[in-house]
Amino acid sequence: LGLSRMYRDDIEQIDAGMLLYDAFYRWARDATDESHDWPQPDKRG
Repeated sequence: LGLSRMYRDDIEQIDAGMLLYDAFYRWARDATDESHDWPQPDKRG
């Protein structure tokens, strides 16, 4: 499903899918130094 609902043509579907795949791959490969150390909420109330 997913992309097949948006693109009837197989080649267009592959092109769109490869853009998503490439973006995710590069993020997973290159974003290893990215930090998500957000401040924790105060638990004292």
